[in-house]
Amino acid sequence: MSNVVPGLALCQNTTPTAPNPCTYEPSLLIVPQGKKHVDLGKQSYVFGESTFLLTSIELPIVSRVCVASVEKPYLAFFLKLDMGIVRDVLHTEEVRISAPPVGTRGMVLGEVTVELLTPCSRMVQLLDTPQDVPFFCKLLQREII
Repeated sequence: MSNVVPGLALCQNTTPTAPNPCTYEPSLLIVPQGKKHVDLGKQSYVFGESTFLLTSIELPIVSRVCVASVEKPYLAFFLKLDMGIVRDVLHTEEVRISAPPVGTRGMVLGEVTVELLTPCSRMVQLLDTPQDVPFFCKLLQREII
């Protein structure tokens, strides 16, 4: 995780990785290049360039980078969600929440949009201006949510 921007981690791998058992916290994972494979029980999620993985609760998973090379390394944007901000957004904003699909397990794939990428990009830019983090970090996370 970044010491500059709370909850933000940027990852890079030039080779596929071995399966790694771990716990995903409530988070957003965007892979702009390469592919990731995540197993949650018997359910597998394979995603990459135009897809994000949203995890809403702590879940024990096994993950691995499955597509990466020196020419096209695996790149990832991982943001641990501040659940206080999530609750605030859900209680104060006019958010339409659709019923979850049958079999949903607290983890879902979605399509990356410009509306999602824009605040994520601005959050990465905060790494260059740490003096702006106290003001902008929570606002950007709210926009991402």
